[in-house]
Amino acid sequence: MSTITEEQYFNAFHACAKKITVRGKILDAHMQFLQPNGMHVATATELASAVHYPNHNSINLQYGLFARTIGEHLGITPDYATPGSTDWLSIFVVFYVNGGNPLGHCELELRPEVARAWTRFKAAA
Repeated sequence: MSTITEEQYFNAFHACAKKITVRGKILDAHMQFLQPNGMHVATATELASAVHYPNHNSINLQYGLFARTIGEHLGITPDYATPGSTDWLSIFVVFYVNGGNPLGHCELELRPEVARAWTRFKAAA
């Protein structure tokens, strides 16, 4: 796996700030799902509820478009972050299918570099 650095994410968030204002609320919500191990893990259904979207499909679409905006700014494709992936959201998260979720929902673990860069970005805004 190729690594996108915290600095690259931070610079991309800054450069794309006007494009990501609304969709950034999804990342704000994801940051609230802090686990005891320090990781931010949520399902798309949980994120949809947190940002008042109708369902997980809306989150998958909007979060994916947000990730695509950042990925295209960085000049990368989903395969760069997760070999073999065609899902833009893989630039932001690692997917865990049935990773212990009682409802069998896919869990989205925010990449630590994204979380740190977003925290810096929000503090600088």
